[in-house]
Amino acid sequence: MYQNLTKQVLLSTAIVRIQDSLGNTRLARALLDSCSQFCFMTTRFSQQLKLRHVPENLTVQGIGGSRAVSRKLVVASVRARTSYISAFSRAMSFFLLPELTATLPAKRVEYESWRLPHDVQLADPRFSEPGEIDIIIGAEHFFDLLLEDRFKLTNDGPSLQNSVFGWIVAGTIPNKSVSCSPSSVTCSVAEIQEQLTKFWELESCRSASTQSVEESTCEEIFAETTTRDCDGKFVVSLPKRDHVIRQLEESRNAALRRFFSVVKHFQSNSEKKSVLATISAHCKRRFYWEICASRNCKS
Repeated sequence: MYQNLTKQVLLSTAIVRIQDSLGNTRLARALLDSCSQFCFMTTRFSQQLKLRHVPENLTVQGIGGSRAVSRKLVVASVRARTSYISAFSRAMSFFLLPELTATLPAKRVEYESWRLPHDVQLADPRFSEPGEIDIIIGAEHFFDLLLEDRFKLTNDGPSLQNSVFGWIVAGTIPNKSVSCSPSSVTCSVAEIQEQLTKFWELESCRSASTQSVEESTCEEIFAETTTRDCDGKFVVSLPKRDHVIRQLEESRNAALRRFFSVVKHFQSNSEKKSVLATISAHCKRRFYWEICASRNCKS
């Protein structure tokens, strides 16, 4: 929300539902920003969702050349607040940052005099009240969210735009609709200079890791292969080493060659041939029970 002595602008916000790691949905306040190249989420909100983080570095440059760094990425399913509004649902990638914007709007907006229809489903029922932003939906999805209907609420005021999340309110706010001191709140994801300086100081003082190569590998495997099921339990896939698997494949071929050599030798001897038949029948029965057991486990 940009404010100066002559005009103030209301940015478009929406209340959306985001699916967490257990399949449940939580409400989030989203800023719909066509000027953002990527989608962003606050670290606080991602911790509430308990989503799996993927290491991904992104330098975010804001107004005046200020910068912030995101080191994690999450993927979450975003949908409308209720199915009555629309059946829209889409998976989006969000870069994590400690803070996205200041509260929007900066001051409460008096909209009672606007021509706001009573039968419209607002995307953000509390668009006029200052509140925190949990996510930013950028240009990658922005224009896919808009629908055709749009009209002005007042001659010199904001517009009402239909979207898959409901009707969003955005545009110039009449001066009489809000009373606050002149200020400038830029919609920038960059941290202020002092916080950014402290961040780089901490980065430069980072101590070297004391982990061994195997310990670091184990940590990477855990981060890449660990998930949670619907009951919240950890599910970890069995780690494998490619060079060991290749060695096992070579030993298997050698074992098969020895086995067929023994079979050929037994077949040439009448006494040993009967022993071979008994072993073969036993192996077939064992193979049959293993197949039955595996099918029961899958069912």
